[in-house]
Amino acid sequence: LAPAMTEPGAKRDFPGDGGGDNKRNKRKKGGNDTRPGAAARREIDNAARDGNVDNAFCAFESAVTNGDPLTPHSCNVLLHLCAGGNVVSQDETYATDDAPKPVVPDAASVHPERANVVFNHMVSHDIQRTEMTYTALARVEAAA
Repeated sequence: LAPAMTEPGAKRDFPGDGGGDNKRNKRKKGGNDTRPGAAARREIDNAARDGNVDNAFCAFESAVTNGDPLTPHSCNVLLHLCAGGNVVSQDETYATDDAPKPVVPDAASVHPERANVVFNHMVSHDIQRTEMTYTALARVEAAA
């Protein structure tokens, strides 16, 4: 049974609920994840958002050196960057045309050697390979 309330509008105090301050009710704030590999994932995701392949691979190499586990997501993001990342057409004539246009990244933005390093790391550390993994590898091969 719930504890009796003596005044209207008084807060109920249930045993063990900590006055509503339990972890479930607290909002998680970004950057506080201390699980192994979380910092690497954050750095890789931020570098990918900015399109910075060098920073992403710096985070990858740091995680590998420190023995931090990498998630399939982080590896797939790295492979995506190796395949040229998000390439957009510079040709303005496609702006109004709804038909999809194949866009091939320039050779400087494709990194087949780095893709092999990431894939080999996934295999040797038994990191799950997904359809996204193989799609990114196919994009690397097609653009190389």
